[in-house]
Amino acid sequence: MRLSALLLMALLTAGIPPAWGTAGQVVPDAFSPTLQPVDLLPVPKQVQWGDGVFAVTSGTRIVVSDQATAEDLFAARELNEELRARYRTELDVVRERQVADPAGHIVIGEPTSNAMLGRLLEQAGISVTAASPGPEGYVLRVTRGQITIAGSDRRGTFYGVQTLRQLLGPAPAAAGPQPGIVASVRVVTIRDRPDHAVRAVHLLLDGSSGEFHSALIDRILAPYKFNTLIVEAEDVQWESGRSLWSPDPRGATKAQVQKLLEVARQHHIQVIPLIPTLGHSEWVFAGLRDEALCAQVAYIPKHLREEGKPQMTCDRARGVYPDVYDPERTITINGTPTTLNEALILPILKEAIDLFRPAYVHLGHDEVRGPSGLRYDMDLYLRDIVTLSRFLRSSEVRPMVWGDVLWERRTEAAAEPLFRELPRDLVIVPWKYEDIREYPELSYFRRAGFPVLGATWYRLHNNYWFSRAAKAANALGMVRTTWTGHFQSQAALTRAYQQLYTYLSAAAYFWTSDRPEPDRAPREAELARRFAEAWNAGTRPAAPIPGTLLNLSSAATQRHIDDDGAGWLGKGADYDLRALHSGRQRFGGVLFEVLDPRRHDGKSIVMLRGERDVAAAMPQRVTIPWRGRAACLVFLHAALDRAVNFGDVIGRYTITLEGERRETIDLRYGRDISSWLWDAERGIASIEQEVAWSGSTRAGNDVQLQMLRWTNPSPQTSIQSIELTSSGGRASPVVFAITALDRCP
Repeated sequence: MRLSALLLMALLTAGIPPAWGTAGQVVPDAFSPTLQPVDLLPVPKQVQWGDGVFAVTSGTRIVVSDQATAEDLFAARELNEELRARYRTELDVVRERQVADPAGHIVIGEPTSNAMLGRLLEQAGISVTAASPGPEGYVLRVTRGQITIAGSDRRGTFYGVQTLRQLLGPAPAAAGPQPGIVASVRVVTIRDRPDHAVRAVHLLLDGSSGEFHSALIDRILAPYKFNTLIVEAEDVQWESGRSLWSPDPRGATKAQVQKLLEVARQHHIQVIPLIPTLGHSEWVFAGLRDEALCAQVAYIPKHLREEGKPQMTCDRARGVYPDVYDPERTITINGTPTTLNEALILPILKEAIDLFRPAYVHLGHDEVRGPSGLRYDMDLYLRDIVTLSRFLRSSEVRPMVWGDVLWERRTEAAAEPLFRELPRDLVIVPWKYEDIREYPELSYFRRAGFPVLGATWYRLHNNYWFSRAAKAANALGMVRTTWTGHFQSQAALTRAYQQLYTYLSAAAYFWTSDRPEPDRAPREAELARRFAEAWNAGTRPAAPIPGTLLNLSSAATQRHIDDDGAGWLGKGADYDLRALHSGRQRFGGVLFEVLDPRRHDGKSIVMLRGERDVAAAMPQRVTIPWRGRAACLVFLHAALDRAVNFGDVIGRYTITLEGERRETIDLRYGRDISSWLWDAERGIASIEQEVAWSGSTRAGNDVQLQMLRWTNPSPQTSIQSIELTSSGGRASPVVFAITALDRCP
């Protein structure tokens, strides 16, 4: 195949177009790294592009202050990690006294401590002070001769480096071979600062999440400028209260938490523990050593007691517990009268303070309601917040609670004398997850004297409008919540990926609340691509890979364009895939040949049998008689509809190798393949699913094709055929193109 690639290159050089063979076409660049356009997220406040580029060479140095601290050096290390992952190079980090001339170098730091940086800013007529751009702000200036990153503070310098990481590109191809040039950065001047002081992500800690969350901080959260984590910590292996309670053994150990705290500190991220109290208190009931205590500490609302219905269900075997505990009821533990607050809740809060050393502790207190919206007594709710807040403030820690109960029952709460006793440094976090434009709870709590944080979920418009409302209300900032299930953090990548890659759009709006406008924001497929690229940094080759574009014309059963009601699904030109151009298309670096139905007897795709529309008349199995060697096969495909369940096997591809050895690829819905119609609710469910192409039908439907990469366990053994099979359901597979690669990218 390498000889064929060389012959092809000679033909192209001679101006002779290669013939499209019956088996396929050998090309020298079946895979070629795709250069993505610079699309900065978050969008900086001020950007002024210039002409030309700064060339990063093997002689470029990262220059830090003579008094550089470990934090300054860590920012330099972050830049080197990006260069190492993408361009397999690393720059020397030097002190300013070691550099006589800053030309050709990258100078970073704060002008108050880096004299060289201060001189460069003065020469450029740029002012950077603690007040301007302001806290966490920075100026990034790229000229043809040098790069300067000046932070208003150390965090600002760090975030300037994160922006530079996004700007890094390959050496300019037009310049031809230039020994020593390893990367380039377009000339630009950026002045930037955040709209929100707190830009948080809420996470669920467990015993298997340590490495995952550390990687999440390093590869995603810090580079996209989040500065706070709110971590649900009720299942940490707390030592307090062991006489009556024990933690879930699946929870994180304190040593794991300490490692996470160190990673967060290095990346300028504060960590706030969240201990759910009063509401969502299953962790309390599930951990009680004596099951009889469950009924004793369950809180019974006044009206139920008055109606003679004092019993609450406690069934550990079925995992059914009361909705709310009574923090004040006297119980006896080892012969000593006490309360649940005294014996368990307050000691755990103290232990959490000692472990996390936080500025805040989140007390939960959300959804304090029972079955069918049963309301619990407001005086209990307010009194518990007052009690726990006083305890936290005695350790100079500020309290924080969710805001749903205080908002939904605001009239009732405000009428209670205890409402006036709530400390006005109590941070209230109202959460709303719908795509709505108005968030009046923010201004309500601000008028009542409380600082606020807005809390969103994964929806784009929710993050955009809520962040704008928070800025208008002078909120502390924003929180992006994560609800992937307790003890499921590791599985989120392959089962709840949408909740992870949409961190990027939240990060964008938490930093710059009004840009990009939602209709100009990156689509979810682009967010998923950027997340996966950052997550898998350094795993893709930089050089082109030769291969073969398989000719599917002999196996094609249908066309993707419907001009006469007989193509695609038989629903006409408004509901087909004409937006997918025929011919050679490069997706995710892989070159595909999409057949033109006008040149191949009206057929362009391999549609297999399914329950939907014209698919019912298609063959269940089709064989592509391609013979050749390949390290990888890459399939461009999609399903005609949703599968019933995530992970359902909707078909399989069977590769027969020389010697009649067979390798089977099960097509798992949501992981290897998904519907051609975009599913806004499910999004892209797994990082394993790679969206190759997206577009729209004439009717306005968002559509997509996925790409599946298969690695040949025996790349030196010739492939004899590829068999495509459908399971016959509504989610039947359709193959648009196949490319064989000499090496796996």
